[in-house]
Amino acid sequence: GNHEFDAKDIGLFNMLNKINNSKNEFKILSSNMIFNNENSKLKKFHTLYTGTNHNKLLTDIYVKTITNGNNDLKVGFIGILGPNGAKVSTANRSDIIFIGHNDKKVKDEFEKLYEHLQEKVDILKNKYKTEVIILTMHAGTPEDEMIAKNVKGIDVIIAGHTHDLYTTPKLIKDTIISQVKCYGNYLGTLSLNFKDKKVKLRSGKSYIEINDSISTNKEYDKKIDSYKKFINLKVKKYGYQYDSP
Repeated sequence: GNHEFDAKDIGLFNMLNKINNSKNEFKILSSNMIFNNENSKLKKFHTLYTGTNHNKLLTDIYVKTITNGNNDLKVGFIGILGPNGAKVSTANRSDIIFIGHNDKKVKDEFEKLYEHLQEKVDILKNKYKTEVIILTMHAGTPEDEMIAKNVKGIDVIIAGHTHDLYTTPKLIKDTIISQVKCYGNYLGTLSLNFKDKKVKLRSGKSYIEINDSISTNKEYDKKIDSYKKFINLKVKKYGYQYDSP
């Protein structure tokens, strides 16, 4: 997302380094990212997906096989920063540019993004034989609908950035689009069927509201309490506590 660059390239490097050192088993996808600086420290974390020996944190696409009983379903994932997100983060990045926005001209280039995404979709379908393709994007209204209309083969788009709540998922051509606001207020959920080589929505509601009716996790409560105590030590001399207005 654009806020990953708020602390500039060095801030992103420190963030990725902490994640890398924690040995978390997940990937960060940035399919439309290009290195503007071949000597960037950020290249340490990046590699293009090859399907084997994939041990880098940051990549362009990813394939996961989901097993249900005796059935395997190959799902391909793409992840992008949309043109608007690229535009609002331009001043904070120097090593990385994003297909879909021309930083020098301060101009969106959607046709280039559509072409690039179609290439990624085709690679997932033809080379890796994925049956379902999901696009996760730090981009929202109207960029999600524009991509759904102009790129063939994307089954699901998980959008963001514009902080909209789609109370029911949008359906553009054959693409299901979901976005559930911001700041952890909602948990997005999609109940899907895969039948006759197509993804269908099983139910209309696509979110759970996060409120006090949901019990907290004791492990995380302890962790949060430790952060509060640390903050209290730091702000005590100013006459404040963590919970001070």
